[in-house]
Amino acid sequence: MKIAVIGNGNAGSGLAAVLPEAGHDVGVYGRGDDLARERVKRLAGEIGLVPFDAGPLKNARYLESMGFTNIQFGDLLGHGDENAPQWLAT
Repeated sequence: MKIAVIGNGNAGSGLAAVLPEAGHDVGVYGRGDDLARERVKRLAGEIGLVPFDAGPLKNARYLESMGFTNIQFGDLLGHGDENAPQWLAT
């Protein structure tokens, strides 16, 4: 599976280190990287998502736990990719 990790901090770097061991093709994109912005837009378009700014970094504490929960259901518990929530920007 191709996986894009957005953020190269502690959580992103940790994910990027272990996902290839499970056979995944991983790309890591960090804040402030112009190439990262372009790649995120392209990747999001390819998989049918619309990227948006989730706000200040302090919001990451909520987003990371939601993302981890989604990974738990989809990959580790074997529910596949049909259980992912759809985020709606208003």
